[in-house]
Amino acid sequence: MKIFLKLNGLALLYGIGCWIPAELFVNVYRIQRIWKLQHTYLFIWLLVISAGLAGTRLVYALTKRWLGHTRLKYLLMLLWIPYFILLILGFAELYPIHDPAEVPLPAIGLVLIAWCMVYPFCIAAVNAAVDIRRSQA
Repeated sequence: MKIFLKLNGLALLYGIGCWIPAELFVNVYRIQRIWKLQHTYLFIWLLVISAGLAGTRLVYALTKRWLGHTRLKYLLMLLWIPYFILLILGFAELYPIHDPAEVPLPAIGLVLIAWCMVYPFCIAAVNAAVDIRRSQA
């Protein structure tokens, strides 16, 4: 039962790690309107990169501690998807778009699809780094 909770906890963190950039890029116009920022895209890119680096470090440490010697950690490449979908649907339900000017551009969907296709490989890279680090120690 412990391994199940740890696996799902890490999957939730991976889901959040994909959800935050997705929501930031989809809601650029809202952020720009509310915060009155001039260079919103630059701010979002800096935020996503810094949060991505910090999140990767956190997930690496937790994976190493909780799932270091098991091959179950490679299930995380699929287990993050339900959490990501639930977070997207929950945010869309809590904060619907009322202003037509805040509707995201159609091309952002293609960018998100590409990101979601690359993201499992990022998860695999973190898990492989945990394995490599374990074999060297």
